[in-house]
Amino acid sequence: TQKARLREKLGQGKHVPVDLREKKTRAIRRALTPEEKSIKTLKQQKKDAYFPKRRFAVKA
Repeated sequence: TQKARLREKLGQGKHVPVDLREKKTRAIRRALTPEEKSIKTLKQQKKDAYFPKRRFAVKA
């Protein structure tokens, strides 16, 4: 159909006309993607490197 061809042509760009967007709630469409969520700041990366997760041995 015409809409399907338009969707194909536009691809998954950031700005897509309302009638061609995925039909989700507005909030879900605006939410961060998993890639965006996983990005860490340089400061946080350094913190993680300098103070790794502490491991404890459990005596059984």
